[in-house]
Amino acid sequence: ARPVAPRGRAKSSSREDTFARDVTGEAQLAAELARLVDRVVADLRADRNTARRVTVKVKAADFTVRTVSRTLAAPVQTAAAVHPV
Repeated sequence: ARPVAPRGRAKSSSREDTFARDVTGEAQLAAELARLVDRVVADLRADRNTARRVTVKVKAADFTVRTVSRTLAAPVQTAAAVHPV
């Protein structure tokens, strides 16, 4: 098999996680989202990249999906800029 070679810089960065148990409390959900944001921001910094759009997708136990997306005023690469979104 031939190795896959990227054609340029990545245009997006993402993280997702599947939990062994449902995340039901607002505080627990906020903590998990913060953890994922920290990982994505670390990836952005490592790649010397920035983000301007933040999208969060949550899948519930009944498989319904909620997606919320926000476009920031300026590109960012810090958790402090993304957490309030």
